[in-house]
Amino acid sequence: MLSSLLRTSLGRLRVVGFLEGISFLVLLGIAMPLKYLLGQPEAVRIVGMAHGVLFVAYVLLVLQVSLERSWS
Repeated sequence: MLSSLLRTSLGRLRVVGFLEGISFLVLLGIAMPLKYLLGQPEAVRIVGMAHGVLFVAYVLLVLQVSLERSWS
């Protein structure tokens, strides 16, 4: 199933969008409480970096798909 999604640019956008959403929820729901309630900032550094990379990839894929499909 995953390999069939990764064959098209729209499928890659869906996968990266899903992973980006999960990374955002983990950042807000797990890493931030660990930082501010338990004093462990390492989680925010790791999850924050992954979230940032996934966000940039998502934006680039949105641009690619919008050009391919002539989205307005």
